[in-house]
Amino acid sequence: IYAIETGLSSNPKMNWRISSLDGLTLISNSDAHSPIKLGREANIFNTDITYDAIINAIKTKNGFKGTIEFFPEEGKYHYDGHRNCGISMSPKESIIHNNICPVCKKKLTIGVLHRVEKLADRENSFKPENSISYYSIIPLIEILSEILKSGINSKRVTHNYFKLLERFGNEFNILMNM
Repeated sequence: IYAIETGLSSNPKMNWRISSLDGLTLISNSDAHSPIKLGREANIFNTDITYDAIINAIKTKNGFKGTIEFFPEEGKYHYDGHRNCGISMSPKESIIHNNICPVCKKKLTIGVLHRVEKLADRENSFKPENSISYYSIIPLIEILSEILKSGINSKRVTHNYFKLLERFGNEFNILMNM
């Protein structure tokens, strides 16, 4: 095993707290089931676009330049909670409640942050010596929705989104370079 995926509810900073992951490359991929959200997490390579070159970059970290990450707090499994009751808690709050939902008294779904807290053998601010960069982004459609004060699926937001893509290229170029 040469790599692990951080996932939507986690990022490299969280995983750096777990020393047993030090020898692995932290990669990030997006789910393919929501086309508009495709690519909100990605890997950055400076290598040939071939299977062998990409695998070698992941194995050796030579040519692997980092990841583009969603903010983990936005992932639905970051915090502990109970969706049916609208409950979302930090690990400390969950422990106070014995991991029981204060509304319905059933077990909470334990989130990624809670699991990292249990496994962590380092402080929250720890950064390994040879760690690879990561970049946190907010999806362009969400930024436009906020600016235009309109829903992310509205015609106004969609029109402006595609207008920006047509003018400036892909979403990563807009978010990271413009």
